[in-house]
Amino acid sequence: MNETTLNLSAVYSQRLAALMDREKKYLKCFRDMSAAAFTDELKTALSPSSTEMDQHIERLKQCMTRQKIKGANTNDILTDTLLKLCADLIKPKKKYITCKRY
Repeated sequence: MNETTLNLSAVYSQRLAALMDREKKYLKCFRDMSAAAFTDELKTALSPSSTEMDQHIERLKQCMTRQKIKGANTNDILTDTLLKLCADLIKPKKKYITCKRY
């Protein structure tokens, strides 16, 4: 292999590992938002089965396995912001759920 091929392979591996890491974070975020949703319609729209995220992650796992790529823990501003907004959105709902009614 020449140097260009090795570099492209390395870029592919890095991007695939980063994509997998982000998709797992998005899946968790969607699950949390679905659990905190106020309406059944919103819960259904955010559920992993309706977004087909589980199947997408399985396809990514297969690609990573075939290429012998290890997972990565990546940080990027967009994902970090989304997760923070998701957490801020869910916190009040979780507090409401845990309150006892008398």
